[in-house]
Amino acid sequence: MNKRHLEKVLAFPAVLLLFALASCTQPAVVTDILMSYPPTVEPDAVVVYEEGQQVPKGAMSIGRVAVVDRGTSIHCKYDQVLALARKKTAELGGDALRIEEHTTPSLWHGTCHQIIGSMLITGKVDIDSLDFSTMARNELQQSELMMRRVNKASGPANALTVEAGPGFIVSTVETLVGRYNSRVGTDFMVSYQHIWKSCFGVGFTYAHNATGYNSLGTLKIDYVGADWVYSQLFGKKKNWRYDWSLGIGYAHYSIEGWEKQGGVGVRWGAGLQYMLSKRIGLGLEFNSITTNFKKPDGVELEKNQNYGYQRINLLGGLHFYF
Repeated sequence: MNKRHLEKVLAFPAVLLLFALASCTQPAVVTDILMSYPPTVEPDAVVVYEEGQQVPKGAMSIGRVAVVDRGTSIHCKYDQVLALARKKTAELGGDALRIEEHTTPSLWHGTCHQIIGSMLITGKVDIDSLDFSTMARNELQQSELMMRRVNKASGPANALTVEAGPGFIVSTVETLVGRYNSRVGTDFMVSYQHIWKSCFGVGFTYAHNATGYNSLGTLKIDYVGADWVYSQLFGKKKNWRYDWSLGIGYAHYSIEGWEKQGGVGVRWGAGLQYMLSKRIGLGLEFNSITTNFKKPDGVELEKNQNYGYQRINLLGGLHFYF
């Protein structure tokens, strides 16, 4: 397997990752608007009331705002997140922001501060024509709607996947015991993922491939590595899910009775699932694993050729969400 071939194999997932990083540098601002007025103050003049602080008597809500992590957001310190919410409040005619929920960065919630709050008007406005009973009902409905919008994309935060299927070794490797050409074997994979509300997440994968070569014995290749993933529900009923992943880890191969060695492995994959229920999905995934090992003494390689195996896999199985 030469270096040029390896570059082609890695090009597609690299482009996906760079696109995601380039397009998601700022947190997402989600609003549910009850009413709006012409701006009366600049964003810097919007007063912020933290959780537990009392707002002025008679303050009127014009809607709610949430600032949430996209998964690759980088401008998301607390003051930067507040600035986005204050700007939106001022644009809609509000002059105050009441923080109702503040999520700090953590392993489970991403690297950004995230907030949900109410946009308020504390000054004088012409409210003679407003129907307050209708306004109250609408606010409750819009609040529930916003919470669904913030959380619906990714669904449950944790996923366990078990899949199996054919694994195609597409490289040709000369070893001490003979030449291992392209051949079909069986592949098994189990993975765990934690998915943030932004639909991005992290996880790890274990994959095993066994391919029989008659007189040369069985070639076994194992891989375990960390993943960067993206997973999102779609469709009218949110009963479909697509995902992609990119990972790097430790690879090991063995030829029974002859040779074994550890090295580096790179993996990428893309999958599609049908959600049988909120907690169980039936999926199909296409992925590729490329491994690189130290060349044994006595093995000759062609120019620009690495000592390693590349396989592509078509796997199907169950995904469990919790």
